[in-house]
Amino acid sequence: MPTVDPGRLEAKATRIFTAMGAPDGDAAWIAALLVRANLRGHDSHGVIRVPQYWEAVKKGQVDPKSPVTVTEETPTLARLDGGGGFGQVVARRAMEMAIAKAKAGGLSAASMSRTSHVGRLADYAEMAAAAGLVGMVWANCVHGLNVAPWGGADFGHPIAIVAWTWLLYLDEVDTDLMDQFVDQHYGEAPEPGGGPGPPAQ
Repeated sequence: MPTVDPGRLEAKATRIFTAMGAPDGDAAWIAALLVRANLRGHDSHGVIRVPQYWEAVKKGQVDPKSPVTVTEETPTLARLDGGGGFGQVVARRAMEMAIAKAKAGGLSAASMSRTSHVGRLADYAEMAAAAGLVGMVWANCVHGLNVAPWGGADFGHPIAIVAWTWLLYLDEVDTDLMDQFVDQHYGEAPEPGGGPGPPAQ
């Protein structure tokens, strides 16, 4: 497998997103997060996503120039409408607002709608940690490859939690957490429909 210099890869990805119509700063941000995901070992959220994003823009599913609108706001809460824009851009704005509100009031939450794939959730939790806060981020995966946790009837969603001390760092899907819990406390998780599984409570 060839080795690619991360700086060159990021610059190339930035040019691609600019060609899609994204403003320069947004293009650079998205490219930086994708390359960072590769460098952290999360290749599923790295530059492999560029063709997917390109197709989404071509099909009109993503508007690279869409403004982010704040639709509701209180001193501690914010709701943002991404306007169908790139998820990384919308999520950055949401976390920036959440950080400012938490700094002012001690606690905050922000939610987003009408946005595309946001990438690796830990990137946004890390923003909070860098500001001296605890960042907790969740996302839904309506159109993703979803897996129900053992014994569950519904699929899981990504979660990331990073504390300001960096002693707590979690970036997983909750189905992974359930699998690890079952493995640790009850032995290897049985196949669906087989084996006794965890004891009833």
